[in-house]
Amino acid sequence: MTNDERRCVTCGDLAEPMRLAAFDRDDPELAVCVGKDGTRCVVDVGLIPDAAPGESLLVHAGAALARLPQGLRDEG
Repeated sequence: MTNDERRCVTCGDLAEPMRLAAFDRDDPELAVCVGKDGTRCVVDVGLIPDAAPGESLLVHAGAALARLPQGLRDEG
């Protein structure tokens, strides 16, 4: 995956691969995700149907935009 494929067409920022760690207890469309550097943040996963803990997602501006292909999941 190149930076151009991860770059937001609106603001130019890069989306980051993150691993879904756990869902929010009160809102199933929110989840805690972990970045490569161990950074944890709350992410809206409402755009990713059937997202599951352990999956890698492409995250930008607090929202998961895509599920990463199987071959790229270990990078997130």
